[in-house]
Amino acid sequence: LKGDGSGEKAEIELWLVPPGADPPEVTQTELSEGISKSEKVITNPNAPYIFSSEYYDGIAGCGNNNELDLEGYAQTLKDNPKSRGNIFILLLSKAEFRQKEREILSYLTKKRIVRKRLKTFYVKTYGWAELWILP
Repeated sequence: LKGDGSGEKAEIELWLVPPGADPPEVTQTELSEGISKSEKVITNPNAPYIFSSEYYDGIAGCGNNNELDLEGYAQTLKDNPKSRGNIFILLLSKAEFRQKEREILSYLTKKRIVRKRLKTFYVKTYGWAELWILP
């Protein structure tokens, strides 16, 4: 993330690094009193990250932003056979959790993702779901 200090102009670079590859050398620019200073920022491509999330906010018609990207998740796990998936399902009832869990796991196993690579977690709260990748 780079900026001019005013909060009005910012640039973001996204790096996709395959598991096992060396992290890129990233330079972060800090602006202080009009003088630019650079320093190396170490990134960790092997850290777990949220691949997709879904929020049940009760607002109809919010489009694809509220849907899990199960297709992309399955493909990412296929492309990275050493990676695992953690699936967090946050719903108020255990019955709702089990139903959502069955739907997600059914889809992923049909896409030939081995079940032992996936872990599900139940959290009793207002609903959403998150798909995590663990490289």
